Amino acid sequence: MVGKHGDIRLEIMRILLNQDEDISVRGIARRLELPSGHIFYHLKKMVEMGLLEK
Repeated sequence: MVGKHGDIRLEIMRILLNQDEDISVRGIARRLELPSGHIFYHLKKMVEMGLLEK
């Protein structure tokens, strides 16, 4: 499990960058042992920050 917002977002980025295929919010949540809602929130914020595109 990961902690602070920046740590969670860094872990999300690592997962996305190391994936050969698409991964769902649920898949990321399972890997990080966090609720899907938390992952969705962070992905939304990362899009708003320009770090990710939809």
